[in-house]
Amino acid sequence: MVLVLLVLFAVAFIGMATWLGTQGRTATFPAPATSIPAEAIALVREADACFATGRTAEAQNLAERAIAMEPGHAEAHRMLARAAARLGDIGKAKHAWRVVLHLVPGDAEAEASIKRME
Repeated sequence: MVLVLLVLFAVAFIGMATWLGTQGRTATFPAPATSIPAEAIALVREADACFATGRTAEAQNLAERAIAMEPGHAEAHRMLARAAARLGDIGKAKHAWRVVLHLVPGDAEAEASIKRME
């Protein structure tokens, strides 16, 4: 009887710990892209030009469109992170930088940017 109670307690504890560990997570990270559509590459290039000329909201929109086409496109997430940070959306920027780190482990720019935002 005691053994059964211990097992039930352990199962309940593990289940609660798993549940608590998933709270606040709204998305999973995409897999790295093996092939990026030409249109997604073009969108990121256009976003980069917009960002460089101060059209930050447009750059963010273009990056989001590229991500919708190819969720594993690291450079699209990088552009989204930069644009979101410039627009003051720190939560979106941090998430995008975390995705960059997932797709490109050890990325120095992503690591430094996340550290600055914390």
